[in-house]
Amino acid sequence: MSRNYVVCVEPNPSRTDSSNLNPQEFWNHGIQLVGLNYQTPGLMVDLQEGRFSENGGCGYVLKPAIMNEDLFIASEKPPTTPQILHLRVLSGQQLPRPRNSNAKVILIIMDEEEINTCSQLSIISGHNPSFDESFQFQVSVPELALVRFLVLDDDFIGDDFIGQYTVPFECLQPGFRHVPLLNNEGDPLPNATLFVHIAITNKRGGGKAKKRGMSVKRKSSRVNTGMKLVGIKTVDDQFKTAVAPLCESIAMRNKLEAALIGWQEECGLGPAGTIRQGIRLIHSRMMTLAVNSTPPSSPSAGSETSRSQDVVPSFMIDSDDKNFPVIIVTGQIPDQLQRTFHKLKTLIAHCVATLGHADTLLTKVRRSHAMPWLLSEILEMITTARDRILLKSQLCLVSKSQDEAQDIITQVFDTGGVLGILSPKMMGRSGRRFSRVIHDPIRDSAL
Repeated sequence: MSRNYVVCVEPNPSRTDSSNLNPQEFWNHGIQLVGLNYQTPGLMVDLQEGRFSENGGCGYVLKPAIMNEDLFIASEKPPTTPQILHLRVLSGQQLPRPRNSNAKVILIIMDEEEINTCSQLSIISGHNPSFDESFQFQVSVPELALVRFLVLDDDFIGDDFIGQYTVPFECLQPGFRHVPLLNNEGDPLPNATLFVHIAITNKRGGGKAKKRGMSVKRKSSRVNTGMKLVGIKTVDDQFKTAVAPLCESIAMRNKLEAALIGWQEECGLGPAGTIRQGIRLIHSRMMTLAVNSTPPSSPSAGSETSRSQDVVPSFMIDSDDKNFPVIIVTGQIPDQLQRTFHKLKTLIAHCVATLGHADTLLTKVRRSHAMPWLLSEILEMITTARDRILLKSQLCLVSKSQDEAQDIITQVFDTGGVLGILSPKMMGRSGRRFSRVIHDPIRDSAL
């Protein structure tokens, strides 16, 4: 109904205490207008203010595009990619509460799958408490999720509220941030903030805890598409033609993600580490290795082996005949650096494979995705709708894989240009954005 009509939900007039309903539950079903009793402050009003704080609190907030699809089913989980929120609460500043009282911070994640996901920090005393605690949340539907920071006075009997701040998940900015606290009326508390660090990754965003699950998945030769037969031969045959390219697209994306995670782990980067950061780390290690390497031996040494060992360790970025990056390493390097370069080459190879085969897979899946539109009477069946939603979600994932692969390729060339490690052939190309060289790469903002 909410796809074709503007729906408004209001609290029952029998609520004599002016209590409020939970607007999040209605937003999850695509309801556009949810009325609240603003004379009653609290969690529900805070969620309302947080939801519409995007764009400076003006204009409209668009609901997820999947909710506008003809085959959207509100009772089923939208086929979106889960995100992992890595949140580290470092300290609080100027918390307004009595001397020698204790404060506790509660983090609440509200989205489509888990209405309340809470984590409580240690209880700390003082106006400027230091928490330094880390948490990890899985956000199933990022476009619907809200993050709520709640600070309470643990020693107060009754209303223990100190301050709160509610923000849409997609408005979170990575890095170190000060979160301003608001009172129960929604007004800012003077100088009261929480100092936090934010990082956001995908569901398999790396790290030691995720490595075992990745290894098991890599060993699995069977990819589950989740599609089911509906019992009608015409429709089933069309969807069966999509299974093979669908499996290929899922396997291709899994390999790209696994290669990226392996590269991040080998470089010692966190789950939010970028290609630019990794190449800069490799470059600094190679520079250190070159400085500490032994001086070249005399020309009379003779053998090819000795000459190859005397070459100063270095690497450069070249391109092949299709303008994809090629890593060229010279000199003797330690095993650890060899593994790092191997991971980088593997990642580039998966990017090249993704960019080379994604268009063909997209064409095959789109062809199977479009054919059942001719059978309008069958599309009303729930199982068919489910398979079509799966196909649409996989189309989005394949397109996203293309964008990610292209971004990795671009970062490799850009970083090579900034660090001055492009091959002479690449440096000779004029008009390329990555062909510039900056003498002090440490100060370059692109890194």
